[in-house]
Amino acid sequence: MSGRLARITGRLRVRLGAMLFGGIVLVGLGFYGMLVTLTRQWLVQELEARGRTLTGLLAARVATPLLLEDRVELEEQLGPARLEPDVLGAAVYRADGALVAEEVRSAARWAGLPWRRGEAPMDSVTLTTHQVGGTTVFEIVAPVHRAAGAAHPALEEAGELAGAAPRAAARDGRQHVGWVRVLVSSARLETAVGGTARVGLTLMLAAFALWLVPISTLVRITVRPLQEAGQLAREIAAGHLDRRLPVRTDDELGALASSLNSMAAELDEAQRRARAESENLRNTGEAVVAIARGARDAVDPRTTFAVVAPQVRRVAGCRGVALAAASEGDPVMRFVELDPEPPWGAIEKGAALDPELAARLERSGDAPLRLELEREDGALARGLVREGFRSALLVPLAHEAGSSAALLLAADHPEAFAPARADIVAGLATHLSSALRAARLGQSLERSVEELQAARTQLARTERLRVAGEMASGVAHEFNNVLAAILGRAQVLRKSAERGALDPRDLLRSLEVIERASRDGGESVRRLRRFADPDAARDSELVDLDAVARDAVELTRTRWHYQSRPGEGRIAVALDSRPGAWVRGHGSELRETFVNLILNAIDALPEGGHIRISTRVTDRRVRAVVEDDGIGMSEETRRRAFDPYFTTKGRHGTGLGLSMANGIVERHGGRIRLESEPGRGTRVHLGFPLASGPADAAAAPPAAERGAAAEPLEVMVVDDERAVRDLLVEMLVMLGHRGVACDGGETALSRFRPGAFDLVLTDLGMPGMSGWQVARSVRALDSGVALAFITGWGEEVGTAALREAGVDMVVSKPFGFEDVERLASLAALRRERRRAA
Repeated sequence: MSGRLARITGRLRVRLGAMLFGGIVLVGLGFYGMLVTLTRQWLVQELEARGRTLTGLLAARVATPLLLEDRVELEEQLGPARLEPDVLGAAVYRADGALVAEEVRSAARWAGLPWRRGEAPMDSVTLTTHQVGGTTVFEIVAPVHRAAGAAHPALEEAGELAGAAPRAAARDGRQHVGWVRVLVSSARLETAVGGTARVGLTLMLAAFALWLVPISTLVRITVRPLQEAGQLAREIAAGHLDRRLPVRTDDELGALASSLNSMAAELDEAQRRARAESENLRNTGEAVVAIARGARDAVDPRTTFAVVAPQVRRVAGCRGVALAAASEGDPVMRFVELDPEPPWGAIEKGAALDPELAARLERSGDAPLRLELEREDGALARGLVREGFRSALLVPLAHEAGSSAALLLAADHPEAFAPARADIVAGLATHLSSALRAARLGQSLERSVEELQAARTQLARTERLRVAGEMASGVAHEFNNVLAAILGRAQVLRKSAERGALDPRDLLRSLEVIERASRDGGESVRRLRRFADPDAARDSELVDLDAVARDAVELTRTRWHYQSRPGEGRIAVALDSRPGAWVRGHGSELRETFVNLILNAIDALPEGGHIRISTRVTDRRVRAVVEDDGIGMSEETRRRAFDPYFTTKGRHGTGLGLSMANGIVERHGGRIRLESEPGRGTRVHLGFPLASGPADAAAAPPAAERGAAAEPLEVMVVDDERAVRDLLVEMLVMLGHRGVACDGGETALSRFRPGAFDLVLTDLGMPGMSGWQVARSVRALDSGVALAFITGWGEEVGTAALREAGVDMVVSKPFGFEDVERLASLAALRRERRRAA
C-alpha cells in the first residue's frame, strides 16, 4: 500500500496539482487570517472608543454632583452606563479615592478588579487591559475636573458642610475633584469575531471546492507534452534514435519537442566522440576526483602535497615529484616535500633549487618549464641524470607576490611531459598553490591578530591609567584635606594642653573632627580599591547601581569640583538615584563605565555646566542616564562614538572609553544608547536586566542580641603593628573586657589554649605567619572560639575563603568602637550557645 501511494504521489500530475491547490489554500488561509484579525482589531478599537467616550462624558457630567456629593444625582448620571451592553459597571470616586456612587452589572468581575488609587491618572483618560475569567476587561479611568474658581460659593459651602476632603490643587486652570471608572467587557466582541470567522471559513471551503475543476484541467494540458518527452528520452536511452515528437504548438512545450528531436539526431555523433575521449580522460578524471576528495581534509601544504603528488605521478607517468618553496625569511626556493621519500636524484629536503633554473622559471611566467636533463648544465640536472632520469618539468606555483614555489616532476622517458599533459599537471597542481597561499595568509593573520591584541591590550591599559591618573589628583586632594584636618586639630589640642587651657567641649569637638576625617579617608581608600578591583577573575555578584553611581561621582570629584581653573565656569553634578537598582555582574567594571561617562561629560563642558546622573527601576529593567548640557556631538561623531580607537580629543584621548563601556554593558546583558545634538548636550542611556536584591541576612547578630556582654570576654589580639594591637586592647578594656596582645602568629599560637579565649582578632597580612595560617591553626585547636579578621584588605577577602578557614567576620581598617562592640557581641553570643550546648 505504501509503495502504491509513493508511485501516485511521485507522478508529476499529482505534484503539480498539489502545488497549485496548496498555493490556493495558502492564499485562502492568509485571507481568512487577515479577515479575522482586521475584524477583531476594528471591534476592539470601536469598543475602546465607546468606552473612552462614555467615561469622558460621565466625567464631565458628574463634576458638580461630585462637589456636592449628591449620590442620587450621581447615580442618575451613571444611567447611560446601563444602556451599554458591554459595560460591566461604572463608579465615581472622590479625589481622596473614596467611592461615592457606582452602577454594577457584573458584581463578580467588578469585585475581581479593585480600585487602585495610586494608578489613577490626573490629567488624561487611561485604559488598562485585564483578563478576568477568560475574558478581556478594559478598565477606563478619567479624572473629574472643574475650572478653578468656576464653582458657585454655595457649592464650596455645601462641600464644607458635607465634610468633603480638601480638593486637589488647581492645575492648568482646572481643579481635580475625583475620578470616573468604567469596566467594559469584550465578551460580545469575541462572539462577533467568532461568527465572522465561521462565515469566512465556510466561504473559503466553498472557493476551494470550485477551484478543483480548473486546476485539474490545467494540469492535464501541461503534463501531456511532458509525458511524451519523457517517453522519447527513455527510447533514446535505450538506443532507439529514430523516434520523433509531434510539434503541436510554438510555445515553450513546442520548443522542448523540437530540442528533443534535434538531440536525438545529434546524439549518435556525440556518443562516438565521447567514447573516443573517454579513454584519454579516465586517468585524469580519477586523479582529479582523488585530489578533490583528499584536499578537502588537507589543512596545510604538507598534507596537500601528500594528496596531490601520487595523482600527479599517475597522470604524468613520472617517477618522482618534489615541492620547492621560499619562506618568508629566505627568498631562495628550497625543496620541502618529496615523493617518494628522499634521497632520490641527489635531492634532499632543504636543498636549494639551482638559481639559474629559478630565474628561467620566473621569466616563463605561469607556463611550465620542460627540461631535457642530458642537455642541462647544473647540479640538479646532473644529479637526476645519475639516477636514470631523462626529462623533468618545473611547474610554477604562483603566490600573491609572484612565483615563490615550484613543483618538480622527473621521468625516465626523454619524451615525457607533452604540452597537453603538462597543462593537465599544472591544473592539478593548483591545489598546492592554494594551500601555500592559505598557509602564508594564515601566518600573516596570526601575526596581525597577535599584534592587534597586543596593541589593544596596551591601549586598554593606557585608558585605565589615564582614568586612574585623572583620579589620582583628586585622591591626593582628599587625603591632604583629611591629613590637614587631623594634623591641625592635633596641634590645636597640643597647644591648648601646653597652655593649660584645654576645654573639654573643645576637646570633644576636635576629637569628632579627627574621627570624621579618619572615616572619610578610609572611605576614599575603599572607593579606590573597588574601582581597581579586577573582578574579571571572580564570579559575578549582585551590584547596586545606585552605589556604583555614587562612587563614580566621588571618584571624579577632583575633575568637576576641585580643579576649576580661572576663567572657566563651574560644573555642577546632580545625582538622582535610590538604592535597590540591583544588577548582576562586576562592580569594578560598572564603576569604570560610569567614571568614563562622567569624565567624557566633563570634557564636553569647557565653559562649565551641569551633569546629571540618574538610576531607575522600571519594567524589570534597571535604567541609568548620564547627561550633560555641553557641546554635544554631530551625527557622524555620534554614529562612530562606539568604534574602537575613534576619538575627537586628539592626542589626549585613546578612543577606547566608550568602546570599553559598550563592551562592559553588553557583557552584563545590557544595552547602551547615545542621544546628542551639537550645542544641546549628550545623553547616554544604559539598560540592564534587573536582578533580585540580596536577602536580609546580616553578618552580625541581630540588634536585640548585640548588647554588651553579661560578663567580660577573654580576647586575643594578633597584629604585627604595635599601635594597632595596643589600640584594640585599650578599646576592649574600655568596653569591660580583657585583652591579650600578640605581635605575630607564632606568639599567638604558643599562648593559645582551647577554651581559654572567647574571641581571637588577627590581622591578615603579617610577616612569618599570615592571618590565614593563624585562623586555620586556631580553628583546628578550638572549633567553638569566635574568630575574626581586622585588616586593611577587608573588601578583597572572598566569602568562600573565609568559610574554608572558619572565620566568622571581617572588619576593615580603619575601625571604630561600634566595630569592636559588634565583634564582642558575636563572641558573647557564641559563648552562650556553646555553654547551652
